[in-house]
Amino acid sequence: MSRSVASEGGTSEILRMTLSLGTIAFFVSVMLAIVNAFTAPVIERNEMRILNDFLSSLFVDADTFEQLTIQKTDEVEEGYGALREGQLLGTVFIVSSRGYGGPIRLAVGVDRAGYATGISVLSESETPGIGTRVTHEDYYAQYYGLSDISSVDLLTGATTSSVALRRAVMAAQSAAIRFFNS
Repeated sequence: MSRSVASEGGTSEILRMTLSLGTIAFFVSVMLAIVNAFTAPVIERNEMRILNDFLSSLFVDADTFEQLTIQKTDEVEEGYGALREGQLLGTVFIVSSRGYGGPIRLAVGVDRAGYATGISVLSESETPGIGTRVTHEDYYAQYYGLSDISSVDLLTGATTSSVALRRAVMAAQSAAIRFFNS
């Protein structure tokens, strides 16, 4: 008989602890939801400011950017319209192409005439000192102001990486032309 009394006492203790922990978890969850409600808009504004600053470095004449509804492809991930005083000046596309060491991801600004206005390397895994040379601005700046980029020289020893960068810029230019013609 003493065994069942001890068992009942242990059960009520477990139940009390479970209810206490459940109550604490509930109140902590409510507090986190309240904090999230206040901080989410601030975080979103900061993320948009950072994105706009980044996009502005690729399309300096724009004062605002809007995300575009585009058809994604293997190379084109997302796009943004570059606007000044509400007028569409051009686009910025996030593109990627397979290099020697893996994908090369770029953000490429393209104006309404199809000219590259800016390039930023977002990520790459090319061979240090060889393939990574295509990610240096002194190389990819050759694409600025060109609509026909086939005249840009490929780097000796980094042909695959050079071709990947060229394909990515061409993908951005093609996406921009499709967008402007739609």
